[in-house]
Amino acid sequence: MPPKKRGNAAPNDAKTDETQQNTDQVAGSKKRRARVDADGTESDGDHKQKSPKANKKAKSEDPERKPGEKMYWLMKAECDTRVVNGKDVKFDIDDFEAMGASPWDGVRNFVARNIMRDRMKLGDLVFFYHSNCSVPGIAGVCEVVKEGYPDESAFDKNHPYYDPKSDRKNPKWFRVDVKLLHRLPRFVPLAELKLYATPESPVQPPPLAEMMLVNRGRLSVQPVRATEWEFITALAEKDLTDGVVLKGKGKGSKKAKEESSGKEEDEADEQTVDEVVDKKKAVKRPRGSKERTGGT
Repeated sequence: MPPKKRGNAAPNDAKTDETQQNTDQVAGSKKRRARVDADGTESDGDHKQKSPKANKKAKSEDPERKPGEKMYWLMKAECDTRVVNGKDVKFDIDDFEAMGASPWDGVRNFVARNIMRDRMKLGDLVFFYHSNCSVPGIAGVCEVVKEGYPDESAFDKNHPYYDPKSDRKNPKWFRVDVKLLHRLPRFVPLAELKLYATPESPVQPPPLAEMMLVNRGRLSVQPVRATEWEFITALAEKDLTDGVVLKGKGKGSKKAKEESSGKEEDEADEQTVDEVVDKKKAVKRPRGSKERTGGT
């Protein structure tokens, strides 16, 4: 019997090996996709990678807030008349008190928006701050009563802060609702707060040295540390007469209003404490209910 011909089996064998290799790669890929841990991480050999869903969840959590913790904030409102697109955007503590609660709309700054959309929670407390005036400062305390939701004023062509680029299907701007709890026992001006942030502070170490208000003052919605909140609320209880702080009635009072010079807040920031104390020509201001039209 003649010997069997071996032929050229190598090409077929190579094709079979290649097919098997591709099958193994697909199977391995499926196994890797299936190995997803309970914490949302995906195993890939010795490496783990967060799944997109896990990343979204992590982004929504505030790393600075402990479970059940109350946080503190400061929100600015213009307390002097200023007309934007034909509307007066003034909203002082008298207006706030007449309303009781108000949506905080009209904010067109992304940092402030992110705070309202992602970080402010029900029950958080907020300093109500008079801004863009001759004597800026903290006038009262309010509370978050509704968490972040789309700011309808961005879609309103008649609103001072209408944004024609805003899309209802993918809203760009957000707001929260806040309720006024009470006025501070006395108005605490910015100049006094700045004093407690300097090396000359009557309290050492300076308790407000790192406060965002005195370091990044123009942000309209900003965080306040618990220690800063406690210090300022205690400071507002004091009625000092040594020229260090404003005595008696400030802009946050029902009985008096500092006469506005029309200066921007940046100019007012440069005032010394003594200059603030000298501005004590109070005049009556009318009260009445109005809709808040906030700004950046």
